[in-house]
Amino acid sequence: MVQCQRTRLYLRDSEQVADDTWRCPHCPEHEEYVRVADPGPLEAVSDAVVAARAEFERPDDGIPTVAWLGTTPETVYEAGLDTYHVYLTREANPLQVRYQAAHEAVHRVCGPPNTHHWTRELLAVMFSLRYLRWIGLASYAAAIEAGLQVEAGRLPLSVLLREPERTSRDGIYGQVFVLGSTLEAIVGWPRLRALADAEDRWGRPHPEGWLRSLPPDQQLEARVVLAVEASAT
Repeated sequence: MVQCQRTRLYLRDSEQVADDTWRCPHCPEHEEYVRVADPGPLEAVSDAVVAARAEFERPDDGIPTVAWLGTTPETVYEAGLDTYHVYLTREANPLQVRYQAAHEAVHRVCGPPNTHHWTRELLAVMFSLRYLRWIGLASYAAAIEAGLQVEAGRLPLSVLLREPERTSRDGIYGQVFVLGSTLEAIVGWPRLRALADAEDRWGRPHPEGWLRSLPPDQQLEARVVLAVEASAT
């Protein structure tokens, strides 16, 4: 069972139009969703998930991951199926597949499931660029970074931080890349990736908890970047 990324309606067996392909009758575009069988994209998703588990020190949770070609890159935990669906764009070329798979691997691995927060987008962007370099695609990573620098101007940092859970907006990937690069220069990658472990009592991303874990000098610098004063709670 797969859902249309536009309508969020589940597509039924009667809407299967070919092997591993479903067409949505509800959205104006009649989007098609293809369950990935091609070894290339399957390997890209699998390899990226393994790398993300190692990098963020997450054990294998045993939950299946199914890759789909859809409208936009996305990771959705389907609680009713106890399965993660990782969507890649239908038109993605092999290089884009690697980048998208690495980005979605962070959402697949770091959780909590179906969490939308700028901290998760920051980690997904920063990890995916590192991952491209690890697998020998440094020039492609550099080209993406150049585009992200330009994109960052479309979303002010203040807006990103004021509405931390609005992650589907123009410019967000560029802004989190610039922010992530600035924070990494202050604290280093090992401490930056620990942002994935900072959660509040309800299991939600908690940047304040991460800030408090930093050495005092780094915490002060990071607070200046984030324009966040020390909290009394």
